[in-house]
Amino acid sequence: MHYTKLSVAGCAALMFGLIACTGEDGKDGINGTNGLNGTSCEVKSLKDDSGYKVLCGGDSVGVLLNGKTGATGKQGITGATGAKGATGKTGATGATGKDGASCTVEAITDGYNVLCGGKQVGVLRNGVAGESCTTSEATDGIKITCGSTETILRNKTCTVKETADKDGTKGLQMDCDDGTSGVVWNGKNGADGTDGTDGINGENGTSCTAQTIKDEKNGKEGIQMFCGETLVGTVWNGEDGTNGASCTSVDNGDGTVDVTCGDADPITVFKAMCGDAFYDPAKKFCVLGKLYDKCGGSAFTVNTETCVNDEVVPLCLEYKKLKNGNYQYVTKRGIKDGEFCWNGIITPKCGGKEFSQHEFCGKAYDGKTDSIWTYCDNAYAAAGSDPASRQNRNTVDGAYYRLGVTLAPRPVEGEDPVPAAEEESFIGNLIGTALEPYSVDNLNAFFTRLEAAKGRCDGIETAKWCGDEMYDAATQFCDIRDDHIYKYAKPAGVDGIWWMNENLAFEYKLPKVVTTDDVESIDQVMGKVNYEAKVFENFEAAEGRYYTWNSAMGVGDIRKTMSEDEIANTLIKKDQTAGACPAGWRLPTKDELDLLQAAGANLDNENGFIDVGFDFNFVGYYNADDNKVMNAEYAYFWSSDWDENDDKQAYGIVITAMDKSKVSTTNKKYAFTIRCVTDTDPASDDQN
Repeated sequence: MHYTKLSVAGCAALMFGLIACTGEDGKDGINGTNGLNGTSCEVKSLKDDSGYKVLCGGDSVGVLLNGKTGATGKQGITGATGAKGATGKTGATGATGKDGASCTVEAITDGYNVLCGGKQVGVLRNGVAGESCTTSEATDGIKITCGSTETILRNKTCTVKETADKDGTKGLQMDCDDGTSGVVWNGKNGADGTDGTDGINGENGTSCTAQTIKDEKNGKEGIQMFCGETLVGTVWNGEDGTNGASCTSVDNGDGTVDVTCGDADPITVFKAMCGDAFYDPAKKFCVLGKLYDKCGGSAFTVNTETCVNDEVVPLCLEYKKLKNGNYQYVTKRGIKDGEFCWNGIITPKCGGKEFSQHEFCGKAYDGKTDSIWTYCDNAYAAAGSDPASRQNRNTVDGAYYRLGVTLAPRPVEGEDPVPAAEEESFIGNLIGTALEPYSVDNLNAFFTRLEAAKGRCDGIETAKWCGDEMYDAATQFCDIRDDHIYKYAKPAGVDGIWWMNENLAFEYKLPKVVTTDDVESIDQVMGKVNYEAKVFENFEAAEGRYYTWNSAMGVGDIRKTMSEDEIANTLIKKDQTAGACPAGWRLPTKDELDLLQAAGANLDNENGFIDVGFDFNFVGYYNADDNKVMNAEYAYFWSSDWDENDDKQAYGIVITAMDKSKVSTTNKKYAFTIRCVTDTDPASDDQN
């Protein structure tokens, strides 16, 4: 096929008719390559040499006309056409037409691009011819030939052999290669002993034929099979599939992989990108557009961790103490064996063990062995939390305040340390706050104050920690659910139980419940209970909180239906309690309220309840319907008992004066304050 480079002015829309224009003939184009089974296209000169006709499969698909010399411009009406013509005057002679843009045909994968003046104006696609199929008779059926593929529809082949029944009746059995079979039995002798009639001969099988068919809608051809006059089925000619190109890949070891498919040039694929750089995630990791080598195959938190001997270790600040008592910053490095990062400072372990913020390394009673001791000072629990108080006093709290380090909650005995926050940042917690050296003044003040807090808890025999606050277990109790410290007492005349001497302040919420296969359970994530967002029918009070009776008792809390073993095995200690009172504590019974009421009234003075050791303030009760506090001049406390004759009523005590009170029933919907009681000494190890 021969292509000619064409010179055409203003040529466009090749496939839809071309605009004639004049120009010099272009050079002959290179012969195009025949399309795969496609219709052949060629370009022929017109008889009058006015241009070229494009033929594909013998059909004309377009004409490229040579540009003609522009005719002399006619007399212009407005002079717009003429180069110098003015309105109303004779137009000047039109300029000679310029040569048209040269057109070329450029081969592409499945046809040819037509370019005029360097701009693509159309595409000639190679046609894909369907494969022709023919049929012919074969020795044992019909042969179907599609291209180089042959398929034979074979005639059914059957065999006949003699057979006999159990009773001796003989016959002929026919077996065909399509799996069908049958038997023609000979007639049996009659009962009178005469010869039986001959058996009926089996009928000839139905003849089957095949004929070609063509679907006029889509041009598909095939074979229809008829047995007798019944259409058994149709076999359509298939199309030849195209073999896919085989691909191979080579890992270059630098974060790139070269992929080669067939004879195509290799393609480079990046495993991962960090900013503008590529990298191998098995060897490096990316943080904020910067690459870091992995440590023993693991990523680590930048700015707070580093890699030492293929192990991730904390990054910590190293100081040395000078002879004048001051400290000097040395460097920031990873910890070594026998060290740990204590408050961001590289510190030797104590007897091979790490210690917490609240502890220090001293000597055992032998004066030689390293032993971990606890900082302890009375002022810590008693002093206020305002910045001035914290900064100026020589306490553990003051020491950390001066250093600018947050004093982490002290773990309660018997519990695991408080886990780190579970939330992850958008880069997966791979970047930490950069470590900055403490100033010399702050570091000196820090250690000075810690030295002052190394006493042996003078005056507190039963000192314990509640979060980051110290308390006296002999008179105080720690609610581990929110690290709230309450005073407690054993009022005179109420033998056998201990009472909280402050109103409960816990924001009680119900745990969320999930249902699986009609079984309800507590919603947890990694052992952490998920609670409802809103508190359960309790409200803020001037002291503590107000609770409805249902809230105080934990009515509807799923933990009420769980066994002790289920609770102990599935929930951590701080999540095991249902109801408003802490673990080990409960609401007093009606009888216990009666004893309290009697104790306060029996003393013949106006200080009744104070004298028996029961402290309280008048804060009234809360009416949720009106959203306001009622009878603020009185004090109300719930019991755990309700009225057996009216399920909506429960018993409580109302104190109207220091020596006057009454135990009676009230609607459970009103919110009273709570005083929890316990049957076990709060100072014992069972409670702390």
